[in-house]
Amino acid sequence: MLPALLLALPAVSPSPVHQEAPGPDEPTGGDRLIATVPDDYALTRSYQLPSGSTGSSSLPVTWSPDGTRVAYYGEREGELYAILNEEPTGEQADLANAPVFSADGEHVVWSHAKSKRGGKEEWRIVVDDRLAAKADWAGLPAVSEDASTVAFWTRPGHEVDQQGISDMRDMVLVCAQRKGERYKTVESDEYPSAAVIEAPSLIERGRRAAAPAFDGVRLVVAAVGGKRDELLFEATTFVVQTLLHGDKPRIAVVTWDWEATQPEGTPEGFRALRLEVDGRNLATNADAAGSPAFSADGKHVAFIYNRADKFGVGLDSTLLPTGEHPITRVEPSPDGKQLAWIAHPGGSLQVASWLTPQAGQVVMGGKALVVRAATKKSADPEAGPEFDHIGQLTYSPNGAHLAYTARDGEGWHVVLDEERAGPFEQLGELHWTAEDRVEFGTRAGRELRWCGLAAN
Repeated sequence: MLPALLLALPAVSPSPVHQEAPGPDEPTGGDRLIATVPDDYALTRSYQLPSGSTGSSSLPVTWSPDGTRVAYYGEREGELYAILNEEPTGEQADLANAPVFSADGEHVVWSHAKSKRGGKEEWRIVVDDRLAAKADWAGLPAVSEDASTVAFWTRPGHEVDQQGISDMRDMVLVCAQRKGERYKTVESDEYPSAAVIEAPSLIERGRRAAAPAFDGVRLVVAAVGGKRDELLFEATTFVVQTLLHGDKPRIAVVTWDWEATQPEGTPEGFRALRLEVDGRNLATNADAAGSPAFSADGKHVAFIYNRADKFGVGLDSTLLPTGEHPITRVEPSPDGKQLAWIAHPGGSLQVASWLTPQAGQVVMGGKALVVRAATKKSADPEAGPEFDHIGQLTYSPNGAHLAYTARDGEGWHVVLDEERAGPFEQLGELHWTAEDRVEFGTRAGRELRWCGLAAN
């Protein structure tokens, strides 16, 4: 049975040999050791595939944003144990989501389950050492900065069959709010399906939760935390992607107009995708547009588009010139004056998945590189080095610097402008601790470290 275990991202690359003594292959950019995984726990887990063969996967590891703590699950004799730094918390499980830290790093949310008879599961959502909620199934949780609110999707009555396949029950959005020493849960109405790959959004200073769901053919964005559900947005067209941003959320949706005729020259299989932001259609001069990304202040939205067999990026109502290489992600600077995107020279585009990143792998083969360009200047775009895969992509708070994670045959790297750190076996989320310095967690064997990289 393939366990329904959600893994920390980015995934571990083929692990290089870790050198205990300093040498030319020693990763660069290392700062300090946070914890060493106890010897009797493993950070990988084996499972049996339906074919009868055996596979393995890495267990989730999450570093706190301030680099003082690390939360993960260790495997011992078939059981998962929640561990904070080097100390087990006392929580055991068969299945688990990746731990989640609050933005200030002071609180950690664990969500894991024990398997029961008849294909049932018993999930526990724990904040630090306090039980916040129980559920029959739990998606990735979101947590407010002070951990007074935790939100997640659940599926009441959830069961799995002998092949590990989940039944398709209705979804419910849960908002657990701390009242004194305990948490009280508020549940949404039931929805036939929901976007459970990502955690819900917390709005109104963390007091309520919002997330997209489908009510028959209608997409709705539901908010819970009050006395009843509130519909923030609804659409009756076929929606393939939804993005929420901000405390009073701006809402971007990508819709598929299956009756539209694509212009002459458009490759076969390209969908007529339309991008709407707050109910307004963007990129009207493009054949298709999607994969939206809001700037940090929420004033701008970037997106990817195509025109015939060319690919480009845009900001608000402005389209930058197209190019030959497929593009799979774009990120705007905080002020919207720059764009960075991931291009794939030599890659084969899976057109049915393009502009819908949740659909799976979009580009097969080729390489990946990051391209930067100003949005209102005529200067040529600047392309970075080629890698096998690009992961995170983030601008500094002032927009002057760009950092990203990248993988090649040696492992994972962190790139900050022209500077580079790595290779590493595993990387955590990138955090800007100054306008010109990014910090992140790394794993080398059993060592869980906190590293940093500064711009030149």
